[in-house]
Amino acid sequence: MNTNSKIQEFLNKHNQTDDGMKAIWEELVKISETANCIYKSVKQNWRKIPLHLLEESLTAKEKILAKREEKERKKIEQQTNQQIKEQNTRYYEEHFEEIILKKIENKEKLTAKDVEWLVNDDNFYIETVVIDKYDWTELVNTIIKLGGKYYRVYWQQALTENQEDFFESQFAVEVEKKAKIIEINEWVEIKGAENG
Repeated sequence: MNTNSKIQEFLNKHNQTDDGMKAIWEELVKISETANCIYKSVKQNWRKIPLHLLEESLTAKEKILAKREEKERKKIEQQTNQQIKEQNTRYYEEHFEEIILKKIENKEKLTAKDVEWLVNDDNFYIETVVIDKYDWTELVNTIIKLGGKYYRVYWQQALTENQEDFFESQFAVEVEKKAKIIEINEWVEIKGAENG
């Protein structure tokens, strides 16, 4: 328990007054639930608070406010980062074709996300051709149309519900459609020839 002499020694040591300490604790209870509980437990008489807590109370407000400020700064930073991410996503969605054409022009690889978007968006998709089949997937080329030109991208298409399509980073290859004539031989009956 604090004695009057210990309290006076504390006040002198920290250049505080009775009213000053009361004001400190009245401020602390507004910003700290812990301080509020302590202050209530001593019936709002700061002189009954243990000396080590009185020592801490002299810098507690600054520490509490600094923690709050840091927490608020982090919250604002997270919100800002989220807003930037959303803006970037919106920009990507709104300018997708322009971004992809710029990558192709600069001979940059498309990301797996770019390829997935291209093959799944009816605005770009032309057709898909199976190149090779595996147990659970098939390797396919998808022809897409961007900026009036045709390009080929490859990916693995899942053959079962348990598998997922697989896309990887790659260069889009410009292609053009060429007619291909395939000769097929078949045996036909000669007219006038009879089976014996």
